[in-house]
Amino acid sequence: MIELKSINKYYQSEAQSFHALKHISLKVERGESVAIIGSSGSGKSTMMNIIGCLDLPSTGEYWLNGENVAGFNERQLADTRNHTIGFVFQNFHLLPRMNILENVVLPLAYQRIPTKQRKEQAVECLVRVGLQDKLNMYPNQLSGGQRQRVAVARALVAKPKLILADEPTGNLDSNTTEDIMQLFEQLHSEGHTLLIITHEKEIADRCARAIRLQDGELVEDRLNSTVIPKVIACA
Repeated sequence: MIELKSINKYYQSEAQSFHALKHISLKVERGESVAIIGSSGSGKSTMMNIIGCLDLPSTGEYWLNGENVAGFNERQLADTRNHTIGFVFQNFHLLPRMNILENVVLPLAYQRIPTKQRKEQAVECLVRVGLQDKLNMYPNQLSGGQRQRVAVARALVAKPKLILADEPTGNLDSNTTEDIMQLFEQLHSEGHTLLIITHEKEIADRCARAIRLQDGELVEDRLNSTVIPKVIACA
């Protein structure tokens, strides 16, 4: 599903060059549940941007679902983000002037899917996350946990091959965090490939595999013995 081959990322300013990622190589198979963990400045956000096709590596190859993304232009990157990756962000990134249903429908607007089908898919995903009674409500009328469930529904609506979650529990209390992690675990058990970017060891331990970054380098890649990996091919 994902293969990084000797990925480097440099950021250049007038004063100096910063080496954010250093010779990163790894593979993630279809159906894996993986945490990318590290403290602030470790490079995990840079890696997320590259895996999510929000940025390109300076050198190296990034293969996603059989295609070398490192050579893509902006349009190809946008198409890949829209069709292959479902994003879940710490701050939800919901549009406040749209109701919940409209927020979830939005990714399908770029895929030329008929209006009726868009709504059906969005409702199906909102039912999937337990928000079928909130369709006409607005983000500011929901709790943090409910807003994150909307974000998960939006990530699922285009039927992506990869779910990429960036600190998805960072703004949630412990009870809501547990609810969201159970939802992610259920999605993984059904065959979704799941990558969670986190600084929390407790969240990383809930994934079948944990990759730790430090100062831009991959310093640990381990399987969690308490978690049974569920590698299931998605239809």
